[in-house]
Amino acid sequence: MTKFGQENSTTEFKRQLSDALEKEVVAFLNSAKGGDLYIGVDDDGEVLGVSDVDAQMLAISDRIRNNILPSCLGLYDVYAQEHEGKTVIHVVVTRGTEKPYYLKRYGQSPAGCFTRVGSGVQPMTSGMIDQLYAGRVRNSLRNIPAPTTLKLTFQQLKIYYQEKGFEINDTFLHNLDLYVPDSERLNYAAYLLADTNSISIKVAKYAGADKCDLIENQEYGYCSLLKATHRVLDKLEIENRTLTRITGAAEREQRR
Repeated sequence: MTKFGQENSTTEFKRQLSDALEKEVVAFLNSAKGGDLYIGVDDDGEVLGVSDVDAQMLAISDRIRNNILPSCLGLYDVYAQEHEGKTVIHVVVTRGTEKPYYLKRYGQSPAGCFTRVGSGVQPMTSGMIDQLYAGRVRNSLRNIPAPTTLKLTFQQLKIYYQEKGFEINDTFLHNLDLYVPDSERLNYAAYLLADTNSISIKVAKYAGADKCDLIENQEYGYCSLLKATHRVLDKLEIENRTLTRITGAAEREQRR
């Protein structure tokens, strides 16, 4: 009986190809060392083998390429290994350079970002995600591609500039540096300013300064950052009431 050893922080076994493939790959990309994923091996390390190897290897490559962001091309390899007449699929994943990596379907959130903890996979907290994002080498929004392949529109941004007296022409987006340098792909700044995106701004109101008694929680966003910001400022203007104190003197004391 052929054995592969035991699962650990850099080794994962799967009896067969499953829906968890992308999650496992994301976890290795976000880890410190990367790892090896073996398909056709049970949890005890016993080799079971797989059938239709070529089709499964093609499916694995397609799923990793299409369902994970940022692009991890060049950070993984997929090949077949023979063990005593049985074939397993070996997916080698190196640690990524543009962490955090995430499932395209869920975006850069705890539902889409994972990491290795021991021999298992755990969702990352919002703090962990923010820390990894802040540590990216390419720390300019101008250099980071927009995290979507969908067509972005900028009607809200154009209206803003038209109201300021600017003329909008075909070079509008180029003039605002909304493309990745030397590329025709829109950057992350463009994504934030687009009519629709997955970014929101949360505004919370508490009863006191200790942040224990939450009175109200509003969320503004999923639209152009300009529009979302104006909505937040309008909300703050409403909440920032003017308090007046009658002192008996000729003037009243007022403060916001």
